[in-house]
Amino acid sequence: MGDPKQREVVDAFGYQHHSYSSGQFRSFAERVALGGSLAPDAGAIFLAAMIAEARRNPNAHVTNMLLIATGDTKRITDQAPMTGGKTDTATAPRDPTLATVPGTRNQPPTFVTDDEIALVRQSYEQRQNAPLSELVTDPAYGGLVEIRRDLIKFLTTEATRPAGWRIDDARR
Repeated sequence: MGDPKQREVVDAFGYQHHSYSSGQFRSFAERVALGGSLAPDAGAIFLAAMIAEARRNPNAHVTNMLLIATGDTKRITDQAPMTGGKTDTATAPRDPTLATVPGTRNQPPTFVTDDEIALVRQSYEQRQNAPLSELVTDPAYGGLVEIRRDLIKFLTTEATRPAGWRIDDARR
């Protein structure tokens, strides 16, 4: 992009130039799902964060959905691991435990993976109102196998669960 005008257009839509919250992204998703449109700047940021980042890193879809589910007022790009910058560099360290797994050649940098795991854990602990270490060791929660199953359900259905849902509700 040698043309300064092209650079100016691209820069105008950078993550650093907006302050959209998780709650606003939730509204954007609802509006688009119902056939509505978004203002150009909102649409560009929404597509970049929700589609382009998830295309490069499928885990970003899960963390994006967790963030949208909160509907809070925090700036989404300060929370979403793939929107913090330096996620597409060839020199960023990658998780060595995945180096030989097929299909992980383009995995995100280790810091993104670590942030994604932390975000999932924090969201799950908030939903259950207990630390994961307690949930895993307390027999009342069914032990590690049950928590593992519930965590998978949590990751696949979080955006559709009502606020305040807990593992105890699934047993009723």
